[in-house]
This record gives sequence, C-alpha cells and structure tokens, in this order.
Amino acid sequence: MEYILIEKEIFKSNNIFDFISIIFYYLSQEKITPLFGRYRKSVESKKYKKEFMQIEELFSVLFFYNEIDKEYFCDFLNEWISLYKSIKIDCDIFCLETLYSFDKNYANSNYSLVLKTNLQAQGPLNNALKDKVLFYNVSPDSCLSDYLEKNNVRKGRQTVLYDPTSLDCQFKNFHIVNTDLLNSLKPTVIKYNKLINIEDTSLIGIVASKIDDNFSVKYDGGSKLFNIEYTNEKFESHMNYIFDIITKMDANGFKIIIFPELFLFPESLDILRRFLCSNKLNNIQLIFTGSEWKNNKNSAFILSSSGTVLSKHSKKTPYEHYCKENDITYLENIEKENDIEFLDIPGIGRISYLICRDFLTGYLPNLCTGIMESNVMCISAYTSKTDLMIKSSEYIATLKGAVSIFCNSCSAIRENKNLLGYIIVPKVENKQLTFSKKIFSKDDKDCDNCQKCYLSN
Repeated sequence: MEYILIEKEIFKSNNIFDFISIIFYYLSQEKITPLFGRYRKSVESKKYKKEFMQIEELFSVLFFYNEIDKEYFCDFLNEWISLYKSIKIDCDIFCLETLYSFDKNYANSNYSLVLKTNLQAQGPLNNALKDKVLFYNVSPDSCLSDYLEKNNVRKGRQTVLYDPTSLDCQFKNFHIVNTDLLNSLKPTVIKYNKLINIEDTSLIGIVASKIDDNFSVKYDGGSKLFNIEYTNEKFESHMNYIFDIITKMDANGFKIIIFPELFLFPESLDILRRFLCSNKLNNIQLIFTGSEWKNNKNSAFILSSSGTVLSKHSKKTPYEHYCKENDITYLENIEKENDIEFLDIPGIGRISYLICRDFLTGYLPNLCTGIMESNVMCISAYTSKTDLMIKSSEYIATLKGAVSIFCNSCSAIRENKNLLGYIIVPKVENKQLTFSKKIFSKDDKDCDNCQKCYLSN
C-alpha cells in the first residue's frame, strides 16, 4: 500500500473514527492473507517491537484526553506521521499495527465511554469516508457471548459471518462495515445502558393475540395493492386488554414481552407510553410492541418499562396475498424506508427487531446477524408459514450463534399449524454449535380457551 495515498487521505479526517476508518478501508483493499503472514513474522522477530510500542503510546496519550477537543487529535496525527517517517517499515504493516493498537486501547477510553449514554445513536461515527465504510462499536457483553466463548465458539470459527476472512474479524472492540454490503439500507446502532439479563428464557413472554376483529383488509384491483383499516369501535377495549396483559405479565415476573404484527392501533402507541409512564412496573423491562399499520407504513417499536421508545423498525418486505376469486396477487401497500435500527443493551447484546416477512428475506437476517453482528433477533409476525420461520431461526442459531424470539398471531393460524411463538437459543454439544428450542402452541394447556391471547411461561 502506498504511503502517499494514505497520507493524502488521513488529512481529511476530523476525528479518530475518520482516521481509523480511512486506514481500515485502504488496508482492506490489499491481499489480507499475505499481509497477516508478513505481520506475524514482524511480531515474532521482535524487529519492530520498539516502534509498535510507540504507536500504542500515541493512543494512550490521545485517549487520556477528552475526545471533543480536536487539538489532541491533530497532535496525534502529526506524531503518527512523524513516527512512520522515522522508521523503515512497510506502510501496510505499520497501518495494521495501528489498528491493533487502537483496538487494544479503545475499550476503556474516553471515546468509548462517551458513547455509552442512554439512547445515544453511535453509528456511523466517521464522516470523512462514510460513503465507503461505517464505524461502529461492537455490541456489549451478554450472557450468550460469554457462554459461547467459554465453549470455544468464537467469531469466525464455529459461527459464520458474512465474510469470516475479512480484516474486520481481527478486532474485538470495534467493527467497520463496507457500505457496498448494505443493499442501500442505513443502519443506526442505539445504546441503552441498562443491564438486562436474558439467561433465563422463561422470563420472556410471548403474547399471541387473536386480532383479526381489530382490522380489515381493503383490496384495490386497479393497483393490485391492499391496505389495512382498523376498526375504531374496538379501540378502547383493545387498549384495556393491552393494559391488563402488561399488568398480569409484570405480576407473573416476566422481564421481556413481545406482541405480534398488526397488534397496535395507529393511535395506541402514545396511550401505551403514557400508561407505562404513570404505572411503575416491577419486573418488565422491555416491551416489543408488535406493529401498527399507519400511513402506508408497518412499524414496530421497542419500549422501556417507563414508556421510552428505544428503537423503531419499519417493515421492509411487503406481504403478497393471492386472491383465488379474481386470480390476482395483491401486494401490501407499504412505503419502504431505508433506515434500520439496532439496540445495544448490556446483558443482551445487539437486538434486531423485524416484522414477519422481513425475516424470510435472505439479506435482512444476514445483515443483522452477520454484517451488523446482532446476537438477538425478535420477530413480530402474522403468518401461517411458521415452518419456514423455525427453519430460519435454527439456521441462525447454528451458523450465526444468535437467539431468535418469534411471536405470531392466533388469527394467522391455518389448518393444523398451531405455532404461536418460539424461542430458539444456540448451545454447544460435543464441541459443535446446535440449539435448544422452546415452542408455544395452541395445544399447550396454558392457552386461553377463548383464544383471545396466549401468555407464555
């Protein structure tokens, strides 16, 4: 790699994230395997031990100061350039050691601490090269990642990433995403600094409601699109039902509850938030609201126990419905949004929240669990294709090491397929990654006879 190119580019950087992203991007254009080989020889021979220590000292000094002050970064940049010019070493070896030194010092730095504020979006952090690559912190520690690591299941080994031979697999405290892999989506990671442990999955509640009386489907033969219209007369009773369910599940000790697709009326989110704000919950910490169909958008939310909106997901993949009567396939009339949010929570990790058919598209689950390193996927659905959902979750558990939490609607049950929800968790057996599965179906004794709802326990 030509040093002249790097020197020209890094002067465009305004902060350490720009600097690291630029180095990473141009280094990733090289043939990585031979580079690693040459780097290991340099380390093993201890030929550049003193110089490598000097790079680490530069980061130690930079991270000692407040990251907001650009003066310290400019000093760092000039010293980094001077250090390279003072020694005889290949530019790509010097840059690779720079990335390793940054990774080593970054975890406990002022920079990383600043990004742990509740609900502060933390990515992409870089500006100079964001059309090429995006800089993110890695997801926070979770009981799942500790479990997998203790059993020698690590990123790039038993778990399969989008590109396990890439430069990105070498670092523990940050990762950089190539924007060409995002399929025009714009990911944002949001931090919520409250520790929530999901090791005991019996405290995760699946609420599969019978909601077909709450809305109707309106078909347009001309456009071959369909829309969702809610039944206003059902609004008040449904809100009371929501309050009652949350109160019961909180009393029963649940920490997390998830509702199905189309569960919310268009105006019910604000009322639900006010209810949570004025009614202190003792156990519930996260509510996956299920989705509302409003203004041609099918959107679901993650709420805190106090009613704060932690993240939002808008459905990306419209549902197709074939109408046998007039031989027309109708498409859900939703507007696609390119924004996609991930929620980082200590004790859980990085959460992805998808709506129904999103989970059956190849690129979205891969984006979540591979490229964005999400280790928990929640799916609110209204579907009869539950077999496909289970197979996808089993695949994600065994190849990506990620948890899937699925909630269906009673209204979507067809024929003898009684699946209302499931939790699939990766586990290790005989040194191989497999999964454990907890299924909730209408056959279970705890299913309400009225079929109005199902409370998992």
